[in-house]
Amino acid sequence: MGIYKPKNFSSLHYKSLNKVFIERKGLRGQTIIEHPLEQIIRIDIQEKQFKHSKLYRAGILMEFGKNIPINPEYSDENSIRHAVYRINSFLRSSQ
Repeated sequence: MGIYKPKNFSSLHYKSLNKVFIERKGLRGQTIIEHPLEQIIRIDIQEKQFKHSKLYRAGILMEFGKNIPINPEYSDENSIRHAVYRINSFLRSSQ
């Protein structure tokens, strides 16, 4: 079974199940968001402008127009670009 869990990200991708599961843990408990892989259009980089800099996070653009952050936290651009590259490589690889 192909499983990919990005470092410092709160998602699991079970490729053999043809689904992506995004797990959120917080003070109010745990939530799991589940979507079929065929609904993913692409993995995007979202950016947010702060006072003197920009921070980034990876998001999943779904076919129905919804953009789901993989991790709610923002980080530096290089880390996010690397994570997006690894996720895209995993999604393109054969089962």
